[in-house]
Amino acid sequence: MSHLHEEVEHGLKDAFRGMKGWTYKPGPNDEPTPDSLTEPNDMLIVQPPCHPWEPLKIPDDHLGPVHCLICGQQFAV
Repeated sequence: MSHLHEEVEHGLKDAFRGMKGWTYKPGPNDEPTPDSLTEPNDMLIVQPPCHPWEPLKIPDDHLGPVHCLICGQQFAV
């Protein structure tokens, strides 16, 4: 995010450079760094027999049938 902030500041500075009577003074970059995104490891990746190149994720505790995302064919896990 810091790099993005610097790019925006640079772009605004360039935009105001040729305007008479206008100046752009950047503010402080005191934005906190966000926490890394995390995802719980509570799903299984399964491949349908009809289209194995298009896997899908299902919950670990899923008991029922699953359907292919491409053709809709039902299959058991």
